[in-house]
Amino acid sequence: MRPAVILRKAPRNAAGKVLPPDLPPFSELAATCGGGLELLLEEEIRNLGYSVLRRRPGVVYFRATLLEVPRCITQLRTASRLLVPVDRSTVNAYDGAYHRILSIPWETIIPPEHTFAITATTRSPVMKDHRFLAMRTKDAIVDRQRGACAGRRSSIDRKTPVFRVVVFVDENKGVEVSLDAGDAPLHERGYRKEAGEAPLRETVAAAMLLQAGYPVRIGEGRPPVLIDPFCGSGTIAIEAALMLAGRAAQLPDRLFAYRRWPWFPPAGETESAPDRSDGEAAPPPVRIFASDRDGEVLDLARRNANRAGVGQMIEFSQGDVRERLPALAGRIRPGRPEVLVVTNPPYGERLDRDDLGALYRDLGTLLKEHMPGGTAHVLCSDRDLMHRTGLRAAGRVPMFNGGIACRLYRLDLR
Repeated sequence: MRPAVILRKAPRNAAGKVLPPDLPPFSELAATCGGGLELLLEEEIRNLGYSVLRRRPGVVYFRATLLEVPRCITQLRTASRLLVPVDRSTVNAYDGAYHRILSIPWETIIPPEHTFAITATTRSPVMKDHRFLAMRTKDAIVDRQRGACAGRRSSIDRKTPVFRVVVFVDENKGVEVSLDAGDAPLHERGYRKEAGEAPLRETVAAAMLLQAGYPVRIGEGRPPVLIDPFCGSGTIAIEAALMLAGRAAQLPDRLFAYRRWPWFPPAGETESAPDRSDGEAAPPPVRIFASDRDGEVLDLARRNANRAGVGQMIEFSQGDVRERLPALAGRIRPGRPEVLVVTNPPYGERLDRDDLGALYRDLGTLLKEHMPGGTAHVLCSDRDLMHRTGLRAAGRVPMFNGGIACRLYRLDLR
């Protein structure tokens, strides 16, 4: 059986340059994301100039070669992982998956002197055991290596493998085999070494901002004043500052898995969008304000912002929302700039139910009284709490933060 390795003839990168002869000629990439972020991720991909091939829940496929991996992995803000699809097929059982994966030329993809690990996920009613699926995938790869490399095979390294092979079986017994170009999830940007209670994922914070229409570049019109009165560890403010400064989503010193692939070109030979983070330009005036009532968490937010290199772009302040919103309004409203509130207030088990109800009621009153003409985007998992604000939602976008189903509510403060 011929493997459906995803390739094309004379593969070239986006600039028309022929790929190095030892580079596997894969011709598409797949970016995964949290539930509800697919359309935003697709828009990001199109804005980078790539053609989207198809979309399914949690993943967007697009036309690109391996040389585009560095650019995509650092610039896509809502992506959870960047995968290099190797094979796609339909099988009826574990043995069918084994034989299909065995037919892939692994000796040209994973040299036997390099380690690998398997991540397996299955939604198939027939192939239910992801551990057995991972074992059969491993068997197929090493058996192929032994047959093609005079008995030599790779070792398994679950912690820091050179290659991480991702296998996914869907409800219709479709099997996809890919390489994970990043290894660790892309929401782990690198600036948040510590985290406060119930941290907001960086990819979700970026999605909230993009959904709110937050500008991604200085110079494209005057950006609105951004306020997060429940900043926690500072994720929304930091992601906003990275966007505003035109900085990449990932810190420049992060080491991704693709850099360990022996056939991948050195950094200087791959295309990567410039990261305007060399500090030559003066930082823009502060237009991002973040506050929290917890002083320790606020100190953590400041450290995170400094690690991200955007500490000078954010004004942090301690205080309850009932104090900080009126104070900020008094400072910024005289000039009447556009105001955008993007925030993730507490919900669930973090506060007493009565206290939560009062907090959301007061938040609605504060927004209406002190931010007239502005817009608020509030991420919350509890419809009843949002009803307590007394504000009518102009839009609701489903989003998942970790395993929690939330909605991003748009509130027009007219």
